[in-house]
Amino acid sequence: MQKNILKRIVALTYLAIFLFGLFVPFQQIWAAPKLTIEANKITPKEYLISANVYELVNKNVSFLSSPATGTLFKPSNSCTTSGGGNPSSCSVSFISKQAGTFTITAWINYNNAKLPSEKAAEIIISKENASPECKPPKALDWLNKCIDCPSPNIIVKGYCEKKITTADCESLNRVLNTTTNKCDCVGPKIVNNVGDCKDPVPITPETPKINTDTTYTPLAPLPGLDKTINTDVECQRDADGNIIPNTCKNPCPFGNYLNIIIKLVLGIAGVLAVVMIVFGGIEYMTSDLVSSKEAGKEQITHAILGLLLALGAYLILNTINPQLLSACLDKLPQATIVIEHEPESAPWSTFAEIYGTTPSCSEGYINVQALTTKPMKINICKSMSSNLTNMLSAAKNNNPSILLGGWGSRTYDQQVALRKQHGCHPDIFISPSNSCVPPTARPGTSKHESGKAVDFTCNGAPIAGTSCYNWLKANAKNYGFVNYPKEPWHWSDDGK
Repeated sequence: MQKNILKRIVALTYLAIFLFGLFVPFQQIWAAPKLTIEANKITPKEYLISANVYELVNKNVSFLSSPATGTLFKPSNSCTTSGGGNPSSCSVSFISKQAGTFTITAWINYNNAKLPSEKAAEIIISKENASPECKPPKALDWLNKCIDCPSPNIIVKGYCEKKITTADCESLNRVLNTTTNKCDCVGPKIVNNVGDCKDPVPITPETPKINTDTTYTPLAPLPGLDKTINTDVECQRDADGNIIPNTCKNPCPFGNYLNIIIKLVLGIAGVLAVVMIVFGGIEYMTSDLVSSKEAGKEQITHAILGLLLALGAYLILNTINPQLLSACLDKLPQATIVIEHEPESAPWSTFAEIYGTTPSCSEGYINVQALTTKPMKINICKSMSSNLTNMLSAAKNNNPSILLGGWGSRTYDQQVALRKQHGCHPDIFISPSNSCVPPTARPGTSKHESGKAVDFTCNGAPIAGTSCYNWLKANAKNYGFVNYPKEPWHWSDDGK
């Protein structure tokens, strides 16, 4: 009995090692980059968020809190990991002026995609540990305590800061922004990624090209078989990306894939047959019982017959038609998927000032000075800020009576609150926009949440049917803004 168990263990171990080595790319499994974060309390009011990046160094880690209202990452919402070590690490601190449970997530850019942290960190701030609301002339210091903020210092966003003067900004050829206590660039110039003031580069929207190629191409080869199974059609394409007829060197990659998979299955069958033959041979040689020897011989016979049956089936099918599985999927019908924009029958009219970065706006957010007093500024993703500044100036230069303002970014929490206010039922998160009065987009689907849409006003009033709307309709496309036809006030980077 013990010999039989040992024989089975040896045979199964041999088979498992072979199959594991065949299909698993070791070098990819053991060296996969990953990001982990953890939160540790450093004071009753402040937490340290540590990020560990494995297999990569010098990576910029971005942090996000949900909910974000009243929270602050210090010194900013991102950090850069060290240049050595595995893992490489960096950290930021976190405080909140509001009590509650906060979910902290993080991500890095890896292979032109966002690699999120494996798990989120959860922080619970009690009411007594929330950062205090200081009343002027007191303000928060970096220890989150209320301190006196004597002149010439000023209070900015609840913190006591050194007051920046006009002379300080003039020495840098900039102008003072009294709201943020910072030096802004003069005129249409914007701050680039190294902090210098540069002229914005207009972005000309491209007409999207429609790919009519319906040839099936597997997304990735089997590990270790990329040179054996050619999944690339190897075709010549025209300027629009469409395949030029009769130019494909490998016009049937899926059929090629299936035919080689059959050979792979036959190879596995051969390995199994050898394992069973070895198993039967061991049983035949190590037993003195006639019945056991007969069982070993029978097992060897069955393994050989099974292998011959598999090979015979392949030879017969190959003789009938070598390309029996030539399943060329090159004439599949084209399917068009249309994702409709969720309509909102009323423009957004609340200012939201977002800082840092989000998954939908990795460049970060910035305030653009409006030409009206309501609102005085428009918060928008930096990728569109220069075009918006140029468009506002161009409209006014063309006609001094065209003074464009508007409402830009909107946080996820504001979208949820708006849905609650508009009575969306039965579920504020998944019910369609027309379940609200007025219709309001579901959280996560509004273009305002990405910072890439503006609900414009004309001289502080609704824009529909005005000279401002007519000017935008004729010129906005030159600055990368497209109108959603059902909402005359709503303009975004893609018309959604």
